[in-house]
Amino acid sequence: MKDVQYVDNDPANGALITIENLDQMALPVIVKMKEENGKEHTDTLPAEIWQRGDTWTFKYNSTTKLASVELDPNHDLPDINAGNNIWKEERKKAAPAGMTANDVINHYMQVIGGTEKLKTIKDLSIDASGSIQGQDIVFHRKYQVPDKFLLDVELPDMNMTASKIAVNGPSVTIVQMGKEVPVPEEAKEQFKDAGVIFPELNYQQQGYKLDLTGIESVGDKDAYTVKIVDPDGNQSTEYFDVATGLKLKQIKTESSPEGNTTTQVSLDDYKPVDGVLFPYSMATDNGSGMTIHLKVSSIKVNSGLKDTDFK
Repeated sequence: MKDVQYVDNDPANGALITIENLDQMALPVIVKMKEENGKEHTDTLPAEIWQRGDTWTFKYNSTTKLASVELDPNHDLPDINAGNNIWKEERKKAAPAGMTANDVINHYMQVIGGTEKLKTIKDLSIDASGSIQGQDIVFHRKYQVPDKFLLDVELPDMNMTASKIAVNGPSVTIVQMGKEVPVPEEAKEQFKDAGVIFPELNYQQQGYKLDLTGIESVGDKDAYTVKIVDPDGNQSTEYFDVATGLKLKQIKTESSPEGNTTTQVSLDDYKPVDGVLFPYSMATDNGSGMTIHLKVSSIKVNSGLKDTDFK
């Protein structure tokens, strides 16, 4: 059992349950869900789910909070470690008296380099690689303050670019498998802050709402949980390590013409680059049931990116 999250942070909208295969044996998965209202349901997922990778996320139509989720409840399947097969609801712990969301955010920015140092970063390039469905994949990200962004996704085994998103001010271009995709005007709004490298620098601006909701567990770490609503009404929840102040996870929900989309990103292995800490390990789940694990190979700060780099 890896993780349980509620759609739009509301159990009545359903639960997104993520499981992980830590070995190489592809077996069906028996999952038993118990809700706090006493309702129980057992489902069986086919072995074919592991053809897409070593993690799988599925939606359970919950009506109340889950009390527990257990894999192989009757111990019918071979397993090296059955101790990691169960998830139980952990009650939030209260944050220390007097602590605010701004305190958590400000401490995070201080830990990774300090506000003034972060403001000196005007462009950023990040290269990372991983695999999906057995296919190697490479991500190239470029940012330039205030409004330029490029995401280039390559499939090196096929010697091709799978997709490219280029944002240059109000201009947004999306190319998928070599073909340009029309971008409706309303969809371009999602990219208006694409060039923002450290969005935390904007959290004090008018229209942002921050709420420190308590302390929750992220893996084996306690994390301050901060709920953020931006001026457009998009919601995110960010988790900051109580011990180090570093960001461990972000769950972000954005509205689009096709409906709400929820993306979860886990962050780890922070390393310094020009005096600023960046995560070198990332795991991204956009709700499709597949988690992409990425390892960063290169980060460049203030390398002098030009407008032509965002085409």
